[in-house]
Amino acid sequence: MNVIEKIKDVVSILNEIDEYSNGLANKLSLCDNKICDLMHLIEFNNLSTKQRYRVIGELHKIRVERRNIKNDMSTLRIYNNNSNKLLEANNRQFLLSEIHKTLKYQQEAQYTNRVYTDEEIKELIGE
Repeated sequence: MNVIEKIKDVVSILNEIDEYSNGLANKLSLCDNKICDLMHLIEFNNLSTKQRYRVIGELHKIRVERRNIKNDMSTLRIYNNNSNKLLEANNRQFLLSEIHKTLKYQQEAQYTNRVYTDEEIKELIGE
């Protein structure tokens, strides 16, 4: 094993994670601004059915991207709060366990409507 190369690899990976983490707030802001632009497009324009369909498709794409960013931010928050555990070999598994718990929560999380009832949503989408 080339110890120096392994250490360089670890440092490189940690730097990559830090760089990605530092850019997430800007990516989230960009998504939010795109959503705002599209909402104003809907508000101020009389769009055809085809145009509305395209806008909804774009909104869906941006919302999925935004959710992925939020999930990464949540995972990285756990990583940052527990990164000192990387120093002790016995604690590394604990860090992974915490991250796996976060991932499981993210996969099982469901949105609860703030205003609309389930019946109103079903009526809106024609179910």
